[in-house]
Amino acid sequence: LRVEDESELHVAAREGDVGLVLSLLEGGADPCRKDLRGRPAYLVAKTKEVRDAFRRFRASAGEAAFDWKEAGVPQALTPELEEQQAKKKAEKEAKRKKERAKRKKQQAAKKAAQEAQEAEQAKKAAEEKAAREKAAKDRAKPFDMWGRQLTQREVLARAAEARLRKMVSARHKK
Repeated sequence: LRVEDESELHVAAREGDVGLVLSLLEGGADPCRKDLRGRPAYLVAKTKEVRDAFRRFRASAGEAAFDWKEAGVPQALTPELEEQQAKKKAEKEAKRKKERAKRKKQQAAKKAAQEAQEAEQAKKAAEEKAAREKAAKDRAKPFDMWGRQLTQREVLARAAEARLRKMVSARHKK
């Protein structure tokens, strides 16, 4: 096992250059070669595309070509496996989309119910207000001897006069 500086494969993997990684692997670069920190090129790859390039190369080169466990490259990525993954991803996305639509529908129904309740409350409040106004309007207001309705001031004055008369008559009885 040789521990050396970063190889071109390490640099290409770290920078995310899928084309260069594939061409280096196909040109004979050793995926098992480690950098100064003891990491194979697969482990320094930052993007899924680069990691998938290593896995596709493992599928095309065969299991006997390198010590894939030492290289850190997981299961070979065959076209069948990629198709399975794509199908699984599509199913997952469809399920997520369906759940999102269901959530949106529930929120819309909840909002509609809330708006209906608010409209019902507003209608009830308007009816109560109209009933109060009608009751206030219908309340009998005193009239003077000419059939004219008395003002609030006149009503209060008459009430005060009635209280005074009552007090005066109570004194005279004693």
